[in-house]
Amino acid sequence: MVDYFFASSLKTSLEDTYNVGEPCSSGPLSVVHGAENKHTKSSYVVKKIAKNSYLQGNDLSSAEEMARTISRVRHPNICPVTDIYEDRENVYVIMESIPGGELFTRLANVESYSEYHAAAIIRDVLSAVQYLHMEDIIHANIKPENVLSGNSKEYAPTVLADFYMSSLMSHGVLMNGVCGNPSYVAPEILRGFPPSRESDVWSIGVLTYVLLSGLEPFPSPNQGDAGTYSNVVRCDFEFIKPFFNKVSKNAQDFISKLVTLVPGERLTVAEALEHPWCKGDAAKMEPMVGVGKRLSDMLLKKRETLAQKGSLQIGRVLARYDTKTPLEEVETKFDHPEEVEKEITTDEIDFSDPEALAKALNMSTNDMS
Repeated sequence: MVDYFFASSLKTSLEDTYNVGEPCSSGPLSVVHGAENKHTKSSYVVKKIAKNSYLQGNDLSSAEEMARTISRVRHPNICPVTDIYEDRENVYVIMESIPGGELFTRLANVESYSEYHAAAIIRDVLSAVQYLHMEDIIHANIKPENVLSGNSKEYAPTVLADFYMSSLMSHGVLMNGVCGNPSYVAPEILRGFPPSRESDVWSIGVLTYVLLSGLEPFPSPNQGDAGTYSNVVRCDFEFIKPFFNKVSKNAQDFISKLVTLVPGERLTVAEALEHPWCKGDAAKMEPMVGVGKRLSDMLLKKRETLAQKGSLQIGRVLARYDTKTPLEEVETKFDHPEEVEKEITTDEIDFSDPEALAKALNMSTNDMS
């Protein structure tokens, strides 16, 4: 392994410029710290990626080109990377701190949160992704944790973070094999194809479903993440009642045209931006009571679950299903055989029975109000 991957990275000590705080979150690839610039007193976020665990220096010229591209990305709906530091053990990606924090957490306090508001959020996300695609960057990790609120105002701009991770992966720096939230991963990725513009569109469709219901579309209470992957591969989802009783048909049409199994049949980003619901012309103004709180609770539960067991690797899931893909050589096997439980699919749930529905979705009947 080489000592340095990027000619353009800063080799001076990070602490010379920043007061770095204690870790505030961690994931399968990185540890996140808050930081303050010693000179400007501005707030930043530092993502530390350990080389010995996750990095390789295969294609350094390509990686350097992408590092320069990442540092140039500037868009009002994208959290910018301001610097990349590097020492012999770690790469440190420095990003601006977004004052509004995680969008899902803020929406818990927005009493007038509506379809119209959700459509505005999705327009911002689509605008950010359209810009990234023009820069030949696939996000590949669109999920609630990476969707931020620009400020604390009700209609704050939405800001997309972590756009650079897939770029590092595809340019020979980050090892492949780790994925994001299983509910947001496109089915073709689970079949071994690389992330694409179409897979980003899928993730935006799932995000829309969640924003309108406070519920993920591919639940598998009995089999956990692996069962969710199975549902994703089949594109097995419903507009679950009572959560979608008051959601407009236009919104459901928008989701259905993004969350569809065949990548080529999904709307493009440009087409999605022109959809009547996304433009706000066909989005309801009526407040969606309780949805904001469910979104905040969902994010909290996800964080607690991640802290307990970490993120699943794609390789582990593919090992279970014995799927032939470019990831055939799976390093991480399941250590112990797991008890086989019958998976509950959406066609087996009694949607007219609130108690049965709540049990299938691992919720209480109070959560469904």
